[in-house]
Amino acid sequence: MFTKWIFPDSWQIITIAICSVLHQRSAWRTSIIIAGIVFAKGRKTITSWFRVAGITERYKAFYYFVGSVGQKTEIIATVLFEIMIKLVYKNQNRALMAIDDSPTRRYGTEVAGAGIHRNPTVGPDGAKFVYGHIWVTLSALARHKLWGTIGLPLLAKMYIRVHDVKSVPKAYKIKFQNKLIQAAELVKWAQTCCKRIGKSFGLLLMEVLQEPIFLSP
Repeated sequence: MFTKWIFPDSWQIITIAICSVLHQRSAWRTSIIIAGIVFAKGRKTITSWFRVAGITERYKAFYYFVGSVGQKTEIIATVLFEIMIKLVYKNQNRALMAIDDSPTRRYGTEVAGAGIHRNPTVGPDGAKFVYGHIWVTLSALARHKLWGTIGLPLLAKMYIRVHDVKSVPKAYKIKFQNKLIQAAELVKWAQTCCKRIGKSFGLLLMEVLQEPIFLSP
């Protein structure tokens, strides 16, 4: 038995947009997964999504579905890009975006793609390195009336060190790419998307020295 929610109209539009590029035999699972992501508490794992969404039967089919969605990340991001950018920048001709490469902590020795990276935000424990993933992320910048400037992630690429690529299963067909190449691919993707909807864009490249570089393609 799945837990049921009624989403706001805007959420339903986004869900329908995602479903449009998925296999129609399994696309109905999208709204259930999204509900699990939104309402899950604690660690944001697939298991926690399933638990809060009431997915107790045929859960293997949902695991397979999540995997198939992951293989269409860029296609889904392209569909959502048009909706989000038109909404966030509806009164502006230029979309302002930023690229960052912050690490995320992971636990366990069998985490695919995880490695030891330099810690840009050393905490009280003084740890200069962190074990986990690094995502080179492209985000749209928006001004929120309560929270100030916020970033809305649009698309990300996982950076895997050249020494760690060999630990990733060969079935994934992962090849080494440095962060600059990944960032360039994200910029090219965003430029193509903006051109299609008639928007120009500016880019803030967040460097380690905290000196933003403004680019205007």
